[in-house]
Amino acid sequence: IKDFIATPKLNGYQSLHTTVFCLHDRLAEIQIRTHDMQRTANYGIASYWYLKDRMGKEGSPNSWKLSYKEMVAWIEQLRQWQQELPESADEFVEAFKGDVFQDQIFVFTPKGEVKDLPRGSTPLDMAYRIHTDLGDHCAGARIITNMDESGRLVTRLVPLDYELKGGEIVDIMTNVAVHPTRDWLHFARTNAARNKIRRYLKTYEREINLQLGRERLDLALKTMGATGINEHIEQLLQRVRAEGSGNALARYATLDDLYVAMGREDLSVEEVKKLLLPLLQREGEIREPVCTETPAVESGYQENEAADLVKLAECCCPIPGDTIIGVLSPNQGMYVHRTDCLRLNAVREKNPGSLVEVHWRQLAPEAYLAPITIVAHDRSGLLRDVAAVVADASINMTTVTSTTNASSQKAVITATLEISAEGVLDQLERILRRLRQVKNVVSVDRCLTSH
Repeated sequence: IKDFIATPKLNGYQSLHTTVFCLHDRLAEIQIRTHDMQRTANYGIASYWYLKDRMGKEGSPNSWKLSYKEMVAWIEQLRQWQQELPESADEFVEAFKGDVFQDQIFVFTPKGEVKDLPRGSTPLDMAYRIHTDLGDHCAGARIITNMDESGRLVTRLVPLDYELKGGEIVDIMTNVAVHPTRDWLHFARTNAARNKIRRYLKTYEREINLQLGRERLDLALKTMGATGINEHIEQLLQRVRAEGSGNALARYATLDDLYVAMGREDLSVEEVKKLLLPLLQREGEIREPVCTETPAVESGYQENEAADLVKLAECCCPIPGDTIIGVLSPNQGMYVHRTDCLRLNAVREKNPGSLVEVHWRQLAPEAYLAPITIVAHDRSGLLRDVAAVVADASINMTTVTSTTNASSQKAVITATLEISAEGVLDQLERILRRLRQVKNVVSVDRCLTSH
């Protein structure tokens, strides 16, 4: 049974649909609706205003009444879309066609409200459908859905690019520090969400790039041994920009333009470092010479655009989504730890000045290490089956150990997965879900304690 009364279509259509077998195995579709619903199906939403003055008064035998609240909701949505697309009528029609005439799915808010979205929509689309501010600070979602044959409801965290399924309960997670970036245009599926993201970028992109450029240069200077961006550094930047007609800084009119270019990646932070390095060494800002060649970095991590000596600590293995902090190490650059890493306690006591605030958007490693622990009932071939699932997902295991408790017949497998940077959270969630389905496995979790 398709219940379009509880969840009406976007154009206001309401009905109950079902299909039954009849004689000679023929199928018959049955549609059940009221006279008012039939009138709407035949003549559309405009029939409400057209006919209400032409029928008898309410209560008379010839009167009829449509649900004003449900019928007007669609018109209100069209009005909002039109306001969001002021450029041209063609753009409005294209957005209308793209969002309305696609196959629809119905998802629920935690309060039970129904939201209709085009098939393939993501948490970002739903967040913007609810409210623009909610979309602008969307950091992911909690999905409550049926995940196994037992009928249990399972809650899991999903990233912004997760494709929503019909019937899921979607709880949007927000973070005031999160804001739209150009990557969000790849995650959003609805035209309404994409246009709101473009409007935000148009308004705030310069300020975002300005802040991001300053943060990248500040981090790069600290890894060189300098104190970071200050008044003296900015005077040196002004001097290099004004004196060097042939260098990369000369084409920018102001320091703000310079920072914006670094934030937008039009100008490499590495170029700015090379120009500042001789001046900083000459004036004693950096005591020891710093090698600007890219060092060989273990575990497959390479330099990013902001600093070539920034590495993820292997004691706590942070991944995007974790709260992180940087620790400056003499002649070794900066190591990024999770803020709950046990090794930070000693650093806070002995050398608190070496701790540096750092954000994920400043880092760009090619892969992440994710230690996991698998608890299972011991059996022959368990480790082989676990390794086969990981290999089938095209994920590399850098380490794996297994211990068995003979008295309880429990096996504990610890492994470190090497996951590519693109969609790391989605990949990790997918492999954990597959491992939980291996025979005799009791639990699979990411290790969140330092080792």
